[in-house]
Amino acid sequence: PLQRVRRRLTIPVPAWRTLQVSMAFPLATAVDILYQPGVAGIILLLGSSDPREFRGEVPLLRAIFNRTQAALATVAASLTFHALGGELNAWGSLAVAAPPAVLADYLINTALVSVSVSRIHGIPVKRVVREMRIGAPYEFLVSYISLGFLGIVLARFFQPSGGRAP
Repeated sequence: PLQRVRRRLTIPVPAWRTLQVSMAFPLATAVDILYQPGVAGIILLLGSSDPREFRGEVPLLRAIFNRTQAALATVAASLTFHALGGELNAWGSLAVAAPPAVLADYLINTALVSVSVSRIHGIPVKRVVREMRIGAPYEFLVSYISLGFLGIVLARFFQPSGGRAP
């Protein structure tokens, strides 16, 4: 019974075929907000990992791709957030800049992952995109937005004094 509970709590979440959804998105969102695009990308490139890498279940090139696409999505989100004048300490600017940043992350991530999965499995990209979400479209959207909001909260907790990230 304990093993079943552990399996349910394990992250990342299997989504479809070899595709897994990582619950690290709120952390990536916090990085998008706290750091400029280049720094945010390097943090994700060097700081992301997949437990399957350590078990030898992910080939090296796929591991590099996974990290790179996460970094590119983060760069896009950070670039969007900062270009729109997002400020961690101003809820109004967060409300304006964070949703497009989350959308930029989603679009880049979805585009890169869907093309990769399509090539690996020989399935049309359109079908992969349809299969990538978990649950009904509106449930997925609400979940994604909620995870993005959690990233904002994490960024605020990281900077409790109201200062900017280094």
